[in-house]
Amino acid sequence: MTPGIVDVARELAERAHTGQMRKAQGQPYFSHLQAVVELLTTHGCVDDITRAAAYLHDLIEDQPAFAAELGARLPVEVVDTVRALTEPKCDAQGRPRPKRERFEAYVRGLSSGTEPARRALPISCADKIHNALCLVAAEANGEPLLQKMSTRPGEQIPQLLRLRTLYAGAVPPDLLAAFDAATEELRRTIEAFHIRT
Repeated sequence: MTPGIVDVARELAERAHTGQMRKAQGQPYFSHLQAVVELLTTHGCVDDITRAAAYLHDLIEDQPAFAAELGARLPVEVVDTVRALTEPKCDAQGRPRPKRERFEAYVRGLSSGTEPARRALPISCADKIHNALCLVAAEANGEPLLQKMSTRPGEQIPQLLRLRTLYAGAVPPDLLAAFDAATEELRRTIEAFHIRT
């Protein structure tokens, strides 16, 4: 039996991100990809293109050596959705881009109105939910992750609120509610961080 595109995407993501760890609590990076897929599934985003792209949403950005395999093994709809979710880390000359510039490019891509950008919005939303909750959990466990992030604590909530304007009306309402709850938890954590520092 030929594996479906979700199985192919999962296998590729697991292999490509082998050895890559999350900043929070030293978790294998694949655990984040799995969590994003589970959030989407829980909130009704169950089509194969969305779930496959969710597994691969950081592949081009973090593991570019696997980009050709992505293009060869997955349908163009998955590849284009992954590209819409890719935050370009380097400029055309290969120089690292500042985090703020990377975020602006990410927002432009998600705002483009294309079909891949539309498909990318729920994945982006679930990604930001999981990232926010991981930051909250790390800080609650005494791991000073907010200090290690390239996005400074004062920039995180404004960025999330800006993304929310893209998500509103484009993602399932319960996914947006989960995003709002995660954003609020992170806001409280950042306030506590500022009081401590």
